[in-house]
Amino acid sequence: MHIYKNTGQSRIRDLRGVQRSMPLSSISDLELELDGEVLSLDRSTPRADVTFVSHAHMDHVPRRCSVPALASPLTFDVMRARTGREHVPAERTRFGSYTCRFLTSSHAPGATMLHVEGDGLTLTFTGDYCDQENAFGVRPEHVTCDVLVMDSTY
Repeated sequence: MHIYKNTGQSRIRDLRGVQRSMPLSSISDLELELDGEVLSLDRSTPRADVTFVSHAHMDHVPRRCSVPALASPLTFDVMRARTGREHVPAERTRFGSYTCRFLTSSHAPGATMLHVEGDGLTLTFTGDYCDQENAFGVRPEHVTCDVLVMDSTY
């Protein structure tokens, strides 16, 4: 598993080699490489095979509809209502030896975090995140992970 910022311009070493936290000035164009496949996080990137969409606020919705997306059903519905476009759903959550699953987020209706497990490592990407119950009674799901990538808290 590798993580890249700005479509590969600044590589953060193989996660086994990460020994300290590394602040990222901007989460945009963040990618995970999972056994040779590129998963972009909350925006499609030119190299992306799949895009994870944490929620349907427009600053997180992929620009390209042709790249398959991992998102909750409600996020797909809201993206369609906001953009008038159909986004292609990803048919799988496994990439080589890595498995992706959604965690509940309390940022917005349908919002999720992405938890990736494989090769003895775990990574969680929060997307926009709030650590409290929201107005709809949704509480965020907390997990233990080796690497935590956090977006803004609102």
